[in-house]
Amino acid sequence: MNWTDTLADYTHHLRFIRRSRDKTVDSYLNDLNIYSKWMVNHGINDPLSVQIEQIDAFLEEYCEHHANASILRLHSTLRNFHAFLGESKDQYNDPTDRLASPKKQTKLPVFLSADDVSKLIVESDDPKEIFHTAIVDLLYATGLRVSEASDLTFTQLYLNEGFIRIIGKGNKERVVMIAPATLVNLKKYIDTVRPLWLKGKNQHVFITRRGKQVSRQYIYTVVKSRCRDAGIETSVSPHKLRHSFATELLAGGADLRVVQELLGHSDISTTQIYTHVESKRLHQAYDAFHPANKKQGESK
Repeated sequence: MNWTDTLADYTHHLRFIRRSRDKTVDSYLNDLNIYSKWMVNHGINDPLSVQIEQIDAFLEEYCEHHANASILRLHSTLRNFHAFLGESKDQYNDPTDRLASPKKQTKLPVFLSADDVSKLIVESDDPKEIFHTAIVDLLYATGLRVSEASDLTFTQLYLNEGFIRIIGKGNKERVVMIAPATLVNLKKYIDTVRPLWLKGKNQHVFITRRGKQVSRQYIYTVVKSRCRDAGIETSVSPHKLRHSFATELLAGGADLRVVQELLGHSDISTTQIYTHVESKRLHQAYDAFHPANKKQGESK
């Protein structure tokens, strides 16, 4: 058994047996290509001969150059891959059974204030600026993932009713409301700009001047350029607008379960990180403004 044939079999398994999404398959294969290349370079040409010692050595090198999120995903990829090998061979000793799970490093999400976000929502009659405003406003007002905005089609968009039906991670469906002001900006783009750029029959809501589906990378560029133009020095990505959406909902008194549903989180613990952000903000407000805290500072 060699790596090329095994990875081809595993790709077939992911696509047609597990029916994984294309992006999930691509992510798995990217990790496994790095993994298999390392193994071949170290003289291990048969995936079935991999031992835990080799996996540990590979991970030690990998961890030096990758973020915690990538490391966590890689561990999951390796466990799933070797479990697949176990299904195809009797008496296979899965080396990942002895693989130590990495510790998840929880970082508080970075978010923008409502005032900073308002600087990103630019009114203009320029087609490109109308387009960019519609994207940025929708990301902040709905908490969409950048991939969900890129993939958004008119079959998911209910303009008259004011909501979007999203098929998120794991094919999990959720409904997200669109604020009236955001609807205005979105309709302005759809009615005035999109018809100018449309070529053929493209059902994606956001398209480029060439009539193609807008890419995730393009949306990243839009958000970063808007922040730069607004003088916002914090490193901002589309995902930080999602953080801002969640944080403002909790600050306004929204129930944690509601925020979980709107974000499309399968696990409530993922949403709970935003309660820590809000708690930190409350402490900062107390330290700055509460009379008792001021008196304590003055007495020193």
